[in-house]
Amino acid sequence: MLALLAIAMVGGSYWLLLQSPESSNWGLHFKRTISTLIISMIIGSFLLFHSLSAFIFVLLQKNKSFYFRWSILLTFTQLTNRLKSNAFMFTIISILNGGTLIAFGFAYSIYYNTLDTMKNFVPYSYQYESTTSDIDAKIRELINKEDNYSLA
Repeated sequence: MLALLAIAMVGGSYWLLLQSPESSNWGLHFKRTISTLIISMIIGSFLLFHSLSAFIFVLLQKNKSFYFRWSILLTFTQLTNRLKSNAFMFTIISILNGGTLIAFGFAYSIYYNTLDTMKNFVPYSYQYESTTSDIDAKIRELINKEDNYSLA
């Protein structure tokens, strides 16, 4: 039961993570969504490595013809002990991967929003501040010499 809960929690946290930042879920409930995502990722990762791996080993141990081969018996004993001691480290690695994915998503959304804002506020390639009419005339003359131009 805990293994299914772990898969559901990790899957749900990644599903929340992959939702568009423009969706109403992120826009209206940012703090709640990010806290739910982080908590379910931590608990789900912990349960995944503690209960699901143990569940898989128990299923394999129930298959007596597979389990009682000499090399497999020794390997399973060592793996079970190492898995119990390394489950916490696997959880930390999984959380760091999720955190990296969250940071990448935020960085991409900031980059996308910055470019969109730049297009709205600075629509032209070059801008200059008009100080005198002589400079304006020179600038217009330079622009008119080009084939592809647009004056604002």
